[in-house]
Amino acid sequence: MTDARHIALSVLMAVERGELSDAALDRALTPEMDRRDRALATELVYGTLEHQPQLDFWLAPFVGKPLKRLDAPVRAILRMTAYQMIFLDRVPDFAAVNEAVRLAGRSCPRAKGYVNGLLRAFGRGLSDLPKARPWSMSEGLEKLLKEQYGEEMLYRFSHRPLLQLCVNTMRATVEQVCEETGAVPSVAQGIVELPGGIVTEMPGFDEGHFFVEGAASARAVAALGPRPGQSVLDLCAAPGGKSFAAAVHMNGTGRILCRDLTGEKVARINEGAKRLRFDFIETAATDAAVYDAALDSAFDCVICDVPCSGLGVMAKKPEIRLKDPMDFASLPSLQHVILQNGSKYVREGGRLLYSTCTLNKAENEAVTVAFLAENQQFSVLSEETLLPAADMDGFYYCVMIRR
Repeated sequence: MTDARHIALSVLMAVERGELSDAALDRALTPEMDRRDRALATELVYGTLEHQPQLDFWLAPFVGKPLKRLDAPVRAILRMTAYQMIFLDRVPDFAAVNEAVRLAGRSCPRAKGYVNGLLRAFGRGLSDLPKARPWSMSEGLEKLLKEQYGEEMLYRFSHRPLLQLCVNTMRATVEQVCEETGAVPSVAQGIVELPGGIVTEMPGFDEGHFFVEGAASARAVAALGPRPGQSVLDLCAAPGGKSFAAAVHMNGTGRILCRDLTGEKVARINEGAKRLRFDFIETAATDAAVYDAALDSAFDCVICDVPCSGLGVMAKKPEIRLKDPMDFASLPSLQHVILQNGSKYVREGGRLLYSTCTLNKAENEAVTVAFLAENQQFSVLSEETLLPAADMDGFYYCVMIRR
């Protein structure tokens, strides 16, 4: 059994417990691991989650009962091995099955024979598997996206997204970061991209030359337009990307106050700000939905990048594909409260950014329409829905000005 498969199984089990795949994988992968093992573990995790509805459809006739009735480790091993047998050609089927049996022997010994027999039967039936839907997501998400954006949207999550870095132009140039990391410039100004990698091990990371920030998020901050010497409040700031992007726009002058709900989240922002040498960033652990009179009408720019369903980043976080719309039906009310609260901190002539990384009109346009109806002193400067692609997350933003 290779380290890669054991690590992939542990991450898939963490996702079953509710953790995010990228965070669990980052924690599981270590610098000491062979690069090929790290790549295989990553492929197995993301591939299995990305295709899980399809894999369950294909496995169901061989299991003979709902997969949810299997022990969680057995279920994860079957999915992961089926993914290898169908989608990967680097490992022969018999070798993938042998690895699965050894993995079962370590995590659930009584199931070794069951795993062996089922997967060998599955292998014999590969050429006769029934046709599955070309997209892999829950039926509820399929219905929501198709109704709101059309069937074409369902095909937009089959890519592996690029890793995008925002250059800290106070410390490095785009050309320098490209030379250090092997990245290439993105179509978005100040953003470079590469197929992947461990960011913390890249040359220039410790020196604060860049930070992780997608082109869509950077585009929203650019639309907000923070300028040198201005004041910015970021209400749901962790891990800090939008605040750091604002700091670059402000060329290190002015004031940025980052807030988020927990001390742990604030600590992540502080760690990033220190590495990037953004000493004009302040932080505090507060609830974005709770009004703070001390901040009333005090900021030129306020960022409300609210908690959302994340449907725009399903390619990055494939476990989102498994959600049911009822899982996030209550989010618009929270988003509305945070936007209403954030608006109180914008001074006259100041700008307010509302943004999400989702594609769901109930969380996007409907929230801003309701807000504008109740707050006539605000009007829209720019609004955009960005569709997912290899170099762009699905994203929504609306920049408003207080007259």
